[in-house]
Amino acid sequence: MNLKKLFRFIALVTVMIGTITLGCSLAKANTKTPDNDGKSLNFKIWKTENSTGNNNVIENTGDSIGIGEYPNGITAYDVKKNGTVTYTVYDITSLFNKLGVSLDDYNTAKYVTVRDQLIQDILNGATAPEDVLAAQDKFVKDNNLNDVKNASAVVDGGQGQTKAFGQFNKKGYYLVMETGVENITNFAKLSAPLIVPSSQLSQKNNSTIHLYPKNVVQPSKTSIDFTKNGENPENVSVNIPIGGVKFSLIDSNGITQTVTTDNDGKLNLTDLEPNKTYKLVETEAAPGYELPSADNVYLEFQVSDTGIIRVIGNPTPGYFTISENAESVDMNNFLIKGGANFVKIDSEKNDKGETVFLEGAEFKLSKVKGNTTLWAQFDNENKFLAWKTNKEDGTPLVSKANGEFGFTGVPYEADKKDDTDEIKTQYQLVETKAPTGYELLQNPINIEINKDTEKAKEKEIENSKNSLPMTGGMGIWLFVIAGLALMGGSGYLYYKKQRI
Repeated sequence: MNLKKLFRFIALVTVMIGTITLGCSLAKANTKTPDNDGKSLNFKIWKTENSTGNNNVIENTGDSIGIGEYPNGITAYDVKKNGTVTYTVYDITSLFNKLGVSLDDYNTAKYVTVRDQLIQDILNGATAPEDVLAAQDKFVKDNNLNDVKNASAVVDGGQGQTKAFGQFNKKGYYLVMETGVENITNFAKLSAPLIVPSSQLSQKNNSTIHLYPKNVVQPSKTSIDFTKNGENPENVSVNIPIGGVKFSLIDSNGITQTVTTDNDGKLNLTDLEPNKTYKLVETEAAPGYELPSADNVYLEFQVSDTGIIRVIGNPTPGYFTISENAESVDMNNFLIKGGANFVKIDSEKNDKGETVFLEGAEFKLSKVKGNTTLWAQFDNENKFLAWKTNKEDGTPLVSKANGEFGFTGVPYEADKKDDTDEIKTQYQLVETKAPTGYELLQNPINIEINKDTEKAKEKEIENSKNSLPMTGGMGIWLFVIAGLALMGGSGYLYYKKQRI
């Protein structure tokens, strides 16, 4: 081999050694950071809440979403109202590997199946917030999971977000769980555990992965006032508040509670969930009042978080009155009422053996209780209006040409509700004017008023003719003249006898 060939050989060997050395250096460099191109990932939690109960969610793609773009019903978490919460991140890549899922399987059905099963295993059927925290803690201990360095963050700022935290490899499976809750009673549900394949969420080379876990917060409870009114037994044209009326309040889950009006007729319904449907049914009326039919008379409603009432359907007319500002409801009750019918007749039949009906007799209805007597006032259709203390204020009930007269609407149950064995309510008819040619009845007539008397056959009331003819002819004057003549003759004979 000449000298020239030797130099060529040495040069070739040198190039080959350099190439091998460079390849080893590159391989070594790739071994240090094969997955993250020299960069690490951060997580940022944007905690949300849902008080409407719908199932809307924000898909966690890793991208940032403006608060204005949140789905309906989802809002930024209110730290001031609900308190701080803590999230912790665990690297569970090795757990996936044990279950046969590699880092390259993140977008396969196999990954989805294992992920969903792991979440079920974590929760182990728990749903209540306290149970969820306990189940998560047990899963961490059972699987010897260690949280990643700098992998805990507290949601304590506005808009429900944490600061970016942690330094995570671009390729890995991470478990994000809510591990600390300041005011746990404020929540109906905690956010579900999140399993994050960081390689999937960082395809756009973002340095921060944005996550949007959701809590279902307990709806803000509200209260509304109902007022129970009813006809006044002393004056039915005026309503008064009624206490002691019982209702069933039934929510959309079928849960029933009994509520009762106070002495002022107020029914304060508290702890109502906004936008939840409730049904209010009267189950026990006050003494003297009708109990409405539960099938036909009820109020179905919802209430907003500010106490605005929204009535569902069409309430039965006359029973419910919604205030103009829709913040209260008046519920009306009607008295149990009755009446009676009578027919005024001659105590004797006519020459043909027929009953003689008497027109123009006038009666007044009184209510006697102990030493108190009240007089009934009626409208022009003889429907009861009020009880009056003066007899002069009572309304006459006048018999028609067929002798009939009567009345309706007397609140007999309310009148008798305070009766005792010693003192009872007694209704009486008092004749204040007899038909022409007939004697005025001297004694009141005791009568009954109840649910049957109004529909019963008319009760007959007899009058007798005057013993002295009062027809407007000469009859009575003949009796007067004859009497005077007899008296005068007797006086004259007495005077004459004294003189003898």
